[in-house]
Amino acid sequence: MENREALIQLLSQYQQQFNFETERLQPIQQFIHACKNDQLYSRNNFTGHLTVSAFIIDEEKQNMLLLKHKVLNRWLQPGGHVDSLDDSLLEGALREVEEETGLTNNDLVIYRFPHTSVFDVDTHLIPSNPKKQEPAHLHHDIRYLSTCSSKSKDLIKAEPGTEIQWMAFETTREDQTFKDVIGKIKTYCT
Repeated sequence: MENREALIQLLSQYQQQFNFETERLQPIQQFIHACKNDQLYSRNNFTGHLTVSAFIIDEEKQNMLLLKHKVLNRWLQPGGHVDSLDDSLLEGALREVEEETGLTNNDLVIYRFPHTSVFDVDTHLIPSNPKKQEPAHLHHDIRYLSTCSSKSKDLIKAEPGTEIQWMAFETTREDQTFKDVIGKIKTYCT
């Protein structure tokens, strides 16, 4: 798994690619600089921790695969916490995609940009969860982008009790998170 120095390098490459996102990078950069290596990914670090996710789009770049989060009750891209067995953030994101959708690395094509394979970063507040006895905390999400082939669309199967759906870009534009992501897709993935 990437340590602090590797993460600083990863975010530097991301900033080189997406130089207009300096402000969005500040919270995650501050977190990485202030946090010890063993606390970067710890679910018990309630100041925050790093997470991973992947936006999956169809080959036509018109639809995005989203899941209805059971706790947050929102449509989100597949993703979650980094496991200690993940060799890298990308591997963690692909593991989460497979767990949540059934799609494997072979079903996806990961976008790689000239300077980075990271497509987006986001810091967001996770509300407290009394059932898990977890206070509110921050998720610093490292996000990747991939396409799913038409033939692989038939392989998608959500975890039991999870709603999963291909949503048209027009439908998701009202959500600020997806509006920004769709804008980046249209700009950088033509």
